Amino acid sequence: MLGEELDPLRGQVCILTVDDGSGEPESAALVEAVEKRRRRWPQLILPVLQAPHQGKGGAILHGWRQAPPDTAHFAFVDADGAVPASEVRRLIGLASSSDNAEEVWFATRRNTATTRVQRDFHRRITGGIYALLVNLLLGTRVRDPACGFKIIPRSLYVNCAGHLREFGWALDLELLARIHRHGYSIRQEPVTWSEKAGSRLVPGDSWRIFRALLRVRQESRSWRNNTA
Repeated sequence: MLGEELDPLRGQVCILTVDDGSGEPESAALVEAVEKRRRRWPQLILPVLQAPHQGKGGAILHGWRQAPPDTAHFAFVDADGAVPASEVRRLIGLASSSDNAEEVWFATRRNTATTRVQRDFHRRITGGIYALLVNLLLGTRVRDPACGFKIIPRSLYVNCAGHLREFGWALDLELLARIHRHGYSIRQEPVTWSEKAGSRLVPGDSWRIFRALLRVRQESRSWRNNTA
């Protein structure tokens, strides 16, 4: 559990859980579970935030706006647990101890001597195609732009928070384009990752993904003519 892993960092890290206004029984159960854990870690886990339904990006931005004013880094991690809590703690530690205050941290699903990835063949292929399209259209060099764990420095958040428009899953793309626009370096750190049930693409997702990518690319071109 994330609270147990981050408990040694109490006072340095806080966890914000945002319900995306779904109103589903599963969401209510999640809220109840988080509230129970808050009793054990009141200084670590901030109150559950109820947001009108906007999508993944809207929930992330809603949570970031509630962060303490002295927050040095902003992060998000998918709630399905695909990235183990121990890996979240490890990357937070690396980011916090880095001497580069302008560095962005992207978790990358990759097998190494210390990380293991459980991912079916179809998802590996589609993930590779997606990464290729993202890098071609946005002019970036990111191995795994879709991995759901990223950490950004406060300065980047301050520079771009008011300009972020993607409230769905494409917030990852918009953040990547903003990182490229503002000249931040990206540290791509391999992590252990395991596929979870219910996270597959559904019919129509591929077209929505491509349209969002084109939209972010078009918007990013306009940034060159202003200071946004």
